[in-house]
Amino acid sequence: MQFDREASQTRDYCVARNPWLRSGQAATLRAARPDPSLRKERLFKDDNQTAPLPDLDMSGADRRMKVILGILTLAMMWVVISPVFAGVPQGKATAPSGDAVEYRNTKYGFAFSLPPGWKGYTIVADKWEASDAQNGVVERGPVVSIRHPGWTEEHPWQDIPIMIFTLAQWESAEHSNLYAGGSAIGFHELGRNRKYAFAVSSRYNEGEVPGREEVDRILQHEPLRPLWSK
Repeated sequence: MQFDREASQTRDYCVARNPWLRSGQAATLRAARPDPSLRKERLFKDDNQTAPLPDLDMSGADRRMKVILGILTLAMMWVVISPVFAGVPQGKATAPSGDAVEYRNTKYGFAFSLPPGWKGYTIVADKWEASDAQNGVVERGPVVSIRHPGWTEEHPWQDIPIMIFTLAQWESAEHSNLYAGGSAIGFHELGRNRKYAFAVSSRYNEGEVPGREEVDRILQHEPLRPLWSK
């Protein structure tokens, strides 16, 4: 090959110009001369495979740049993925605060949650009275009735009558010692704080008044929340 001839001529020229090459070093140079057949074999091997790149020793700046690029890549992935997760329901849904309706009574220390349709409710104050068969006395207490905004004289709607007891009165009620009309009164407790207990009478919906089913559903979801600790 042309390359080999040029390499041989160059070697011979160097030997002629340098006396020390004409000694034993010349033999070493000749021995180091590449075998054309081996070179051809290496060329064929290089055509069939690619030599692996040597490992590079990255400097501290290169490593920091690699870490920064990794962080930026993760941030871009999160920007793309996060809207997908935002569309997935996360836990129990809650009503918007603008639709929430709550009655708060600071005199007796309780709050009562209502559906959005009760916005504009009114409060009707009344009293309950019952005989305490155990102690032989007549017990009395307040009733706070929450009235639906659609209630009218011509078309009444079921109220939510919240009876309020002192803790001593409630102990008698729990033991079925309170009577009205000759029979014991049953109660459904809504909650209590450190001074009062709150309940509805089991007789509150005996009348044929529209809205009874809705009030029953409201009471099933524990709507009363004491404002004072026990």
